[in-house]
Amino acid sequence: MKPDLVQLQSKLGRGKSVIGVHMDTSSVNAAQVVHYKGRSTLIKTAVEVINLKEGVSVNAATSSALKAVLSGFSLRAASIVCTFHDPQVFVRKITTPLMPLEELSSAVPLAVKNAFPFSLDDAVLDFRLVNKFSHQGKERYNVLVAAAPSKTIERIQSLFSIGKINSPGHIKVASCIPVAVALENLIGNSRVKTDETLAVIVLQSTVTELAIYRNSHVEFSRRLSMTAEDITKSMTGAFFSDTGKTELTFEEAKAIEKEYGIPKPDEPLSINAKITPQQVLMLIGPKIEGLATEINRSLDYYREELQGGKVDRVLIVGEASRLKRLDEFLSSHLGLAVTCGNLLEGIGIERLDASLIATPESAQQQALAIGAALGDLQGINLLSGQKAKKNKRRIEPAALKALVIGIIVVISCVYLFLNNQIQIKDQQVKSKDQAFAPRLRELRDVLAVYRLKEGRPSWGEILKVLSHAPRAIYLNELNLSDGQLHIKGVVLLEGQDSQETLAHFIFSLRENFLKDARLKLLKKVKDEADKFEFEIVAGVEAVKQ
Repeated sequence: MKPDLVQLQSKLGRGKSVIGVHMDTSSVNAAQVVHYKGRSTLIKTAVEVINLKEGVSVNAATSSALKAVLSGFSLRAASIVCTFHDPQVFVRKITTPLMPLEELSSAVPLAVKNAFPFSLDDAVLDFRLVNKFSHQGKERYNVLVAAAPSKTIERIQSLFSIGKINSPGHIKVASCIPVAVALENLIGNSRVKTDETLAVIVLQSTVTELAIYRNSHVEFSRRLSMTAEDITKSMTGAFFSDTGKTELTFEEAKAIEKEYGIPKPDEPLSINAKITPQQVLMLIGPKIEGLATEINRSLDYYREELQGGKVDRVLIVGEASRLKRLDEFLSSHLGLAVTCGNLLEGIGIERLDASLIATPESAQQQALAIGAALGDLQGINLLSGQKAKKNKRRIEPAALKALVIGIIVVISCVYLFLNNQIQIKDQQVKSKDQAFAPRLRELRDVLAVYRLKEGRPSWGEILKVLSHAPRAIYLNELNLSDGQLHIKGVVLLEGQDSQETLAHFIFSLRENFLKDARLKLLKKVKDEADKFEFEIVAGVEAVKQ
């Protein structure tokens, strides 16, 4: 960068700006955006690899990388917006009846309480009013809702609370947004506006996320289990040929992946003459087919369960989107137009210098950090959702005392009145009980026949779904209690891995028959370091006896 631009960069960086920070499992990326000459302008970018060492926790390594990446920025007048990948961050678009905006804060949690595979009692939730529309003569709201367990957000906040960077005290984070919202900021700033339903797949080395956008607005997102690293590792498996047992190293697999991607059967390979195109396809075939299956199931869920309609096209972005012929393979399996692209192409943002995004690789790496920096600080913010929850729980002692006295007086008056009315009505009800009993038995019989005719799923079908639980999950109890199906078992993974495995398992239950399945209990088995007991609860009204 030229000296005069370096001086301008320093000057602009000390003024009002937004710094977007994107944290994934391998690096921390930062991008600073200011309003310059009437345009949003990117003035600085930085990246720091998360150096995982033996004896150092992931959180400590991530905090160290975060401190290093932000050390080159002036934070005094900057607002920091953070985005991150997590399997338990969920984003959904819902519709609500028309109501005063101040009532939405109470109505939205009730509307989505069964939409997420965790309890909202200990979760952070925030929402944004998208628009107002008319349906069958009635006006309604489209509302975007984001939710995550409180512990997830507390962990992200703690990463910013280690050490000092260019200013006294801890780093103050203005906003925390899901990856799907950061992508929405990029799509919304595109110079090319199209009326379409677009599925974006962020394919990183160790994480894959799918989000669906209609007319540039996010409607649905979920994390996929298949990652680019899984595809690479599949090529390191042993196989037998005419020359005997053969195994590729991880470096050799990466070289093939970079040079050939998904090879054609007749394409020559020359990696120590170890492997043929047919053998590569044999090794990676199950993984890329598994990725296509996961994408297809997500698109089906969006179309059928969320009534989202048909997706027009699929865009693959991220570090691993450069895998050659991946777009061709997915297009043939999904029956949709699939392209591998760069979200920064055609975006309406200026760059102080072209060197800030010099290569396609840096564009893919910095895209989500830039998306975070382009966001509306008054929009979705999982930090404000957490603060609101805490504030609601705080009641001054004097106000609480007055409230209790008032409630006691009102209850006493209501009790005296209702007790008198109950005694009068009780005699009337008893006199008519015998007359209504035969009719009630008749209605129960009609209802039983109606349920059988609906063709609802049987217990055999549900047990078939449960038999496909992940290998790390062992089921040991299935029972009915108070109209609820209780599924109990053990997950043989530690920490975040156990939560991620359970989240995918619950999502698969919801995609089939148990549409309100939710996690009720997760606790560590005593004296067992790698075992967690869990309990999943689902309503059984939709189950045929």
